[in-house]
Amino acid sequence: MRQELRKPQSVVERKVIAILLMLGGAFLPVVVDAERIPPIEQMKKSTVRIICATDTSTGVGSGFVVGTGKHVVTNVHVISCIANKGKITVQIGQLQFIPAKVIQISERKDLVILETERALERPPVTLVTSDRVMDGQAVYALGFPPAAQMRSEDVTVSVTKGIISARTTSKEGVDQYQIDAAINPGNSGGPLFNEDGHVIGINTAKALTAAVVLGADGKATTERLPVGEGIGWAVQVNELLPLLKDTAIAYQTGDVTLEPKSVANVVSSHPGQPAKSDTSSAPWWADT
Repeated sequence: MRQELRKPQSVVERKVIAILLMLGGAFLPVVVDAERIPPIEQMKKSTVRIICATDTSTGVGSGFVVGTGKHVVTNVHVISCIANKGKITVQIGQLQFIPAKVIQISERKDLVILETERALERPPVTLVTSDRVMDGQAVYALGFPPAAQMRSEDVTVSVTKGIISARTTSKEGVDQYQIDAAINPGNSGGPLFNEDGHVIGINTAKALTAAVVLGADGKATTERLPVGEGIGWAVQVNELLPLLKDTAIAYQTGDVTLEPKSVANVVSSHPGQPAKSDTSSAPWWADT
């Protein structure tokens, strides 16, 4: 029997087949690995502004909610005005201030727990200890540096992103993380979150040094200037847990994985299909 030989496809035929294959896949969903997105809005709601004021001066810092929502963690140096009979308030909205008092303090660790007159109606954070933290992992520092509000009258939470640069121990024997996330005066006492939205540390200090600066009028003033770029420290959560236990404040811990995880999003290539998002654009004070 004679066997017919199939002619090679022409260039035109090959192009037509390629186009048909492309069109045939136009309506198929494509799985895309996206960057891991932390629950930023939830993190903002747990972050509060701390104000410590006397008759002659006012200091500001940051803190975060723990326990049943009536307790806040911050740095001791944020509430230093109490040495001069100052008063502490926790700000949870543009015009919402709630008085607070100190119920636990460790000057060596620069950590203090405040109790507010009433519940803040803010979600308490979940805490993660250092054994669940890796060098180099992404972190987010939240707080209220006054410099960030210079161009606006609104008080909003600032978010900066960085990594864990190293683990260190202070001269006082306090375990800390060295981070490169930008922190500035006003960030002190604020939470350091991981990508799961869990607190792993308390932002405490930035590498600063005192320097004499000449102003435009020729007068000299002493200011704190950065020693190096991207060098800051946060007290590890492990240092906070004993203070919470001593005051019988319940706290939540999170079991997070150490390996980086990607969020798989299904994105359709069908024209006109809207993208979906589960993030909220509500401001930090919206639920007050």
